[in-house]
Parts: sequence; structure tokens; C-alpha cells
Amino acid sequence: SQIITRGHSATRPVDPTRTGATFDTWCADTSLTAPYVFGSAVNEDTTVYARWSANAGYHSVTFNAAGSQDFIETQIVADGAYATKPDTDPVRENAVFDAWCSDTALEVAFGFTTTPITQDTTLYARYKAQNPATYAVVTFNPNGGSFVGQALVAKGSPVTEPQAPTRASATFR
Repeated sequence: SQIITRGHSATRPVDPTRTGATFDTWCADTSLTAPYVFGSAVNEDTTVYARWSANAGYHSVTFNAAGSQDFIETQIVADGAYATKPDTDPVRENAVFDAWCSDTALEVAFGFTTTPITQDTTLYARYKAQNPATYAVVTFNPNGGSFVGQALVAKGSPVTEPQAPTRASATFR
């Protein structure tokens, strides 16, 4: 961590190391898609996230917290070994974390102690309504398309249409 005077920039640290992985870059977002720009002014508390690529013989296990602002660190797992359930469940307003799922339809809970990792894997957070009398969870099943997630809706309120899923060789209508 660095203490920076407001309006000044952070200094790029030495690249970190990790067993089974190669450091890619520093990112400004929890989805690890926006590279952090060192040299830009820092005007508030800021967290910068390391993005890694698994080395040969290892696989990445990525956790999609689906609507939570929580960052769940990607695990690097040796081929045939088991991923570890994160110590902390993601938090989402008016919802309770239910399970990590291996499918984009959120139907198959992942077995951390029974499913060896043999390829790069993304696990998706599934939630339940914290107060089922007031809220309902709407799960969008993409039928083989990209992950869409869940909407938490106050009962009696309309559901906002999510972003359309994508799928190779198909058009969403």
C-alpha cells in the first residue's frame, strides 16, 4: 500500500509473484478488464487489483460475484486439484448468497471438494431474496449463451430487461 497526497499519482510497485501464475497487469476494476494508469492523479482511496494468467499445468478459477461490488480473488489451481470455496461470501443489497454455480443458468452448484479443476473455470454467484415477502429473485437462463445473472425485484414491480446474452453462431431475439 502507498500513502499518496491527494492529486498526486501512485508509483508502480514491483511486479508481484505467485505460484503457478504469471503477473499480467494492474487493473482499476474488480472485473480485471480496465488497466490501471500509473501517473494519473489519485483523488480518493483507491484499490488496484493484480490480474494473473495461469502457467502451463495450472488453471484459473474466476469468481463472478454477479451484482455484488465485492472482489473475489481468482484462484490459480494445479491441473486436477480442487478450488477452495472463498472465505467470504459476496454481499448484495436485499439478497443472501446461496451458492457458487458452474453454469450460466445458475442451476448447478459447484462441488469444491468433488470437482477437480481441469480447465480455466468461471463460477457464478447465485442469490436468494433476503426477505422473500418483499423481494423476488428473477434468474435469467441464457440457454447456452453468455452469463446474464439475476435481478432482485421488489414484489409487484416490473423487471428490467437485462443485457442480451451472446452465443456463437446465434442471434438473440
